[in-house]
Amino acid sequence: MKEEELRTAVLRILDLYDAPKEEQDATLAKVESIANDRFALALPEMLSDTQLQHIEKLRAEGKDDKTVLQWIEDQLPDYVGMMQDIIQDVAEEIAEI
Repeated sequence: MKEEELRTAVLRILDLYDAPKEEQDATLAKVESIANDRFALALPEMLSDTQLQHIEKLRAEGKDDKTVLQWIEDQLPDYVGMMQDIIQDVAEEIAEI
């Protein structure tokens, strides 16, 4: 799914498709933040101990978050698909509230 398709799907799930862009953007930022937190919590179960140690090494070397994230994405072939699934799950949970 392309980024714009995901945006549309999430806005429809949250019934915000016709909301002002500022409201959409603020809500999508919150959804993405929650999804990133969930991904971070699940990461230790997806990577080996060696890979997790490498992440710690990158951080100890002072690598920025973008570099670390790029390395993680390289280790997880379906990173984009996983994040899309997590984002949609978060949106569906919010919609149920």
